[in-house]
Amino acid sequence: MFEAPRSWHRIGLEGVTVSMKVGAADFEQHPNHRQPLVIDVDLYRFAGPLPVAGLADTLDYDRLYRQLTEVWPKRAHTDLLETLAEDLLAFCFEDPRVDAVRVKLRKPAIYGGQATPVVEILRVKTDAA
Repeated sequence: MFEAPRSWHRIGLEGVTVSMKVGAADFEQHPNHRQPLVIDVDLYRFAGPLPVAGLADTLDYDRLYRQLTEVWPKRAHTDLLETLAEDLLAFCFEDPRVDAVRVKLRKPAIYGGQATPVVEILRVKTDAA
């Protein structure tokens, strides 16, 4: 995944569940239809030993958590998980210290628990244009 000679620091959030207006199917387009979206996000910073004197020296998972739990549930309907994934990648790369991001979005309720659609993207900053 990453170049072996480089060290990297990872922070992440796993299993963040929010109720969203999302989906392209007819029943998902109903104005009152919301469904759970489960989100995993990993932020990577290429670094040697980190000078961690305080919170300002770290990647901020609280900022990320608040975006997902406070801002995202208020979003207008979004048809595609891919759109949400790209928006989340862009948000994560707003922090210039983030060198790579992995996002994984799942809609666990759409098929009654028999299957879970997943979109996952890993992007390194050099690939983010």
